[in-house]
Amino acid sequence: MLVELLAPHIAMLVSEAQDGLTMAENQVYIIPPNATLTFDDGRLRVSKPAPPRAHRRPIDSFFVSLAENHNECAVGIVLSGVGSDGSLGLGTIKERGGVTMAQAEFDSSPMSGMPHSAVATGLIDFVLPVEAMPAKLIELQHHLADIVEHKDSDGTRLDANQHLSAVTSALRKHTDHDFSGYKEKTLIRRVQRRMQLLQVQSFPAYVELIEQQPQESEALFRELLIGGTEFFRDPEAFETLKTTVIPSILATKRDGGPIRIWVPGCATGEEVYSIAILLREVMIERGEDQGAIIFGTDLDPTAVGFARAGRYRKLDGMSPERISR
Repeated sequence: MLVELLAPHIAMLVSEAQDGLTMAENQVYIIPPNATLTFDDGRLRVSKPAPPRAHRRPIDSFFVSLAENHNECAVGIVLSGVGSDGSLGLGTIKERGGVTMAQAEFDSSPMSGMPHSAVATGLIDFVLPVEAMPAKLIELQHHLADIVEHKDSDGTRLDANQHLSAVTSALRKHTDHDFSGYKEKTLIRRVQRRMQLLQVQSFPAYVELIEQQPQESEALFRELLIGGTEFFRDPEAFETLKTTVIPSILATKRDGGPIRIWVPGCATGEEVYSIAILLREVMIERGEDQGAIIFGTDLDPTAVGFARAGRYRKLDGMSPERISR
């Protein structure tokens, strides 16, 4: 009934999303019941039936598809609602250079779960009252329009490469971390995202900003630590690990000492626990019970603290069989 409930309160056209429908401006599309809604090449994609309710995350699914299609032009907004759906998708939007917002004053809302959960991830760029969001969106759109002629065909600013070393030098100066060997495209994308949020027009201007405001170095550093992860994120790699690598390790480890595994860049720990699960499964299949020590390290102390606690609201990537065990 959401279409009928919203329509009298909105000047725009409100309709239920249909598979293959081309998106049009100044319209509101409502996800149909028992469906998954994604976005692909300017068209809405509706698939039914949706996954079982326990594994249904419609907002995450849509945010991820939006980010993959629109990169820095994507904006994900979390309004009042129940639960934590959307938190994973927000990370993907930021990874791709987009912008994230959450409704302010959610403490006074009877349905504060979703914006509260979104803000708690540390992935929200702007916490705003709903009334302030349109002006911010228009502001961001104007900035993107102003700089479009200063980018090449893949969205990289024309002055990026010649000033990137100055950015990494400033980062090292103010944070003691050296990103000069970091993936160049990722580094440029994250710097451009900061420039978009601050509406800085050029790389030289951003370098000057970092030098004048060391706190911006900290903000960029935190931006570079953003990493999307989930359990068994790359199924093919984990299958190879289970069928080839781990059996090989178990076959050669006969000295009685523990197996040692190190996961560098472990983020919030899902990969570490995934490897532990695989190791246990292979041991059970082989009727073995060797000791194991698994280390997980990361540059981000907040992420490591989350991993150490090992408490997850959602188990994305985990099969129902593994969850039941």
